[in-house]
Amino acid sequence: MHRKVRIAAAAAATLTAGFVFAPHAAASPAGGTAPLGEAGTAASASSVDYTMYTRDDNPGGRVTFETYGDVMQVCDIQADGWSARVRVWDYTANTYQYTLRAGGNGTCDTAKASYGGRYNLREGNRFQVIVDLVKDGSADFGEVAYWWNQN
Repeated sequence: MHRKVRIAAAAAATLTAGFVFAPHAAASPAGGTAPLGEAGTAASASSVDYTMYTRDDNPGGRVTFETYGDVMQVCDIQADGWSARVRVWDYTANTYQYTLRAGGNGTCDTAKASYGGRYNLREGNRFQVIVDLVKDGSADFGEVAYWWNQN
């Protein structure tokens, strides 16, 4: 098992204190790059527009987002006893959208606009995406990004 690196206490407090974060520089993925200062990166070789990994030394979780169809997927990519989780907030409208969780190496959980309701993300809005690992009721190794839903 790979040694996990813990998030600084201040960052962990920010992740759990009501999910209120200072805004990052506003940018659009239309130019093919992720918004400035964000942990997630824009993908270029596939239909996935954004990808982000957990903050541990050998990432155990990955989240991807494809804006066409609002396809958000979180995957557990390491056999380490932790589950990967993603929480999605509409940062523009200041509303919680949903949480996905995948437990067990190689497993994924997916949400799509075709599911309707909260899974159909508003076009043109900016979304706060938080990916972390969960084990025994505790979360750690979180990473945060702000992604645009534009297609």
